[in-house]
Amino acid sequence: MKSKIRIRWPVMRLVSSGPAVFILLVAVGVSFWLGMNSHWLPFVGGSGTSDVSDSQDRIRLLEKLNGELKSEAASARRTAELQSIAVDKMKASLREKEAAVQGLARELHFYRTLYTPDDRRLVKVRTFNLQKGGAADEFAYILVLTGMPKKQQKTSGMVSMAVGGTRHGVETRLDFGQISAASSPGPLKFSLKYFQEISGNIALPEDFEPDSVHITLTLDDSSENPVSVRYDWNEVYRES
Repeated sequence: MKSKIRIRWPVMRLVSSGPAVFILLVAVGVSFWLGMNSHWLPFVGGSGTSDVSDSQDRIRLLEKLNGELKSEAASARRTAELQSIAVDKMKASLREKEAAVQGLARELHFYRTLYTPDDRRLVKVRTFNLQKGGAADEFAYILVLTGMPKKQQKTSGMVSMAVGGTRHGVETRLDFGQISAASSPGPLKFSLKYFQEISGNIALPEDFEPDSVHITLTLDDSSENPVSVRYDWNEVYRES
């Protein structure tokens, strides 16, 4: 009896198990691809989850720092505004004080110059000025007198005013009764402790050319000599 011998080639075995081998190869390939590209997939591996958590913490930290910086900037702006207001107030106060100091300095200078150290007269002529009056032949005058009272008492007396010049080529002197305007009748009196201003108008004839003004102060107390002052007309007259 003859026995049958079957020869099985390896190739044939592989062919017969082909589907299983193919599936195995595909699985290996997919696994290799996933391993190489896992950084694209946050759900693959543990590092992706950690990166996302760190990013969120960083964002929260930056937002917190940004908020703090905004708050500090707003506080700095408010402080700068308050400082600017305070500086403006200080400047305004300084200007007011400087103006007050200047006013006091002018007043102090005025009182210091009322008298020279060797001048002990009870009254004197401080200033005298003339300017054009309302009418063609009228002149407005301002006379300022200063005094140094004894025992805080007032000094009083009479003011005599005269204008010297030429009339028809002849030297002439007109007293106050001849030159006083209707709006400023005489006689002139004074009564003061420290100073007094006397104003009025004089009227000169059209044919009279003035060249000087003479002022005399006579105190009610005859123990004091009269105070006489002479001014050149051009020295005290102002056209405007």
